[in-house]
This record gives sequence, structure tokens and C-alpha cells, in this order.
Amino acid sequence: MGCLTVIIFILNIGFSIYVDAMCFVFTQAMGMNTGLGTVIAIVGMIIDNIAFILGYSLSAKIAFAPRDFWRLSSYGVLMKKIACGWAAKALPWALWFFPGLAL
Repeated sequence: MGCLTVIIFILNIGFSIYVDAMCFVFTQAMGMNTGLGTVIAIVGMIIDNIAFILGYSLSAKIAFAPRDFWRLSSYGVLMKKIACGWAAKALPWALWFFPGLAL
């Protein structure tokens, strides 16, 4: 199961980068990012991918009860950790599109 969890984690990282790249390409094609906007978009892509990795790694300390490790299968634990990673990745996007949430 250890090899499978590593493969699923790497596929999620790859999909995360792919989603960011497609959003960046779309905004470039629409002419929305020019000059400083391009730099801000690239920094945003880096920040939300770091947020994904941090959310994934900290989820074992934050989101799990001790009984989850013996009640859930190892696949269930992995999916819960990945869900926490995607939630952390969505936070910078939410703050970008809805800045009132930061208040």
C-alpha cells in the first residue's frame, strides 16, 4: 500500500500543477494577465501548490482523531489527507476571488 499511496500523492501533485497551468494559459489567452499580472499569477501558482503540500502534511496532526488510524483503511486515511490538501489549496483561491473572506 505504501507504493500506491506515493503514486496517488504524486498524481495529485501533478494534477494540481496541471490545473494551475491550464488556468494560467486560459488567462493568458484571454489577455487578462499582462506584465505584473503574469508575475502575480506565477507567484500564486507557487503559493497554492505549497499550500497543498502543507495541508497534506499537516492533516495527520490537525484533522485526524487517534481512532481514525485504526478505524479507517490506509486508503481512507490517504483520501482524507488528500482532501485536506485540496482544501488548503483552495484557500488562496478563495481569498483571491473573495477578499472579504479574509476579514
